[in-house]
Amino acid sequence: MTCTCRFVPARLLLRIAERGNPAQRAAALATLAVDQTVRLTRATRDLLESGSHAALATGGEVVRQRTVYDTAGTESLPGKRVRSEGAAPTGDAAADEAYDGLGATFDFYRMAYERNSIDDEGLPLDATV
Repeated sequence: MTCTCRFVPARLLLRIAERGNPAQRAAALATLAVDQTVRLTRATRDLLESGSHAALATGGEVVRQRTVYDTAGTESLPGKRVRSEGAAPTGDAAADEAYDGLGATFDFYRMAYERNSIDDEGLPLDATV
């Protein structure tokens, strides 16, 4: 017995469901339903295993991790670290504004989307000035 696996893009399955004969439509819709179920199951498992929502769901503290670098006018990235999380302002307007902007970005994702940073897994936020 030979087993062959084939992948059909969802957009093609949608076209078949719209334009195919009744048997083709039924097969395309059944495949799309299975595909959506598998994708949802995988996403749910990944979310539960990552624990990314655990701190938000349990009321635990979500911690910002901001770092600002200064290239001192060069193109060498990321540059010299000039401010990291919890450090006092540097007195350099660009560095301090970048630090505050990273905090505002973190807060926006937390409040608007209930996310732990941009990636919902506590991604450290870095900026270079």
